[in-house]
Amino acid sequence: MTFLTTPGGEELAIIPRREFEALKEAAEGAEHARDLADYRAGRIPGLTPDEARALVDAVSPLAFWRGY
Repeated sequence: MTFLTTPGGEELAIIPRREFEALKEAAEGAEHARDLADYRAGRIPGLTPDEARALVDAVSPLAFWRGY
């Protein structure tokens, strides 16, 4: 890993792509887990059963979401 400082004083780290991808995957997994926990706790609303059926029956997902 390499560190450098920009002319504006911001410190940056340069890492190999594979390390970046691993960090990105870990962050995305943690975000998904938080979102799922929030949904299960009722802090994020979900579709009602009727809305879920309408999504499945729609011509396309886009058509459903435009109407939603």
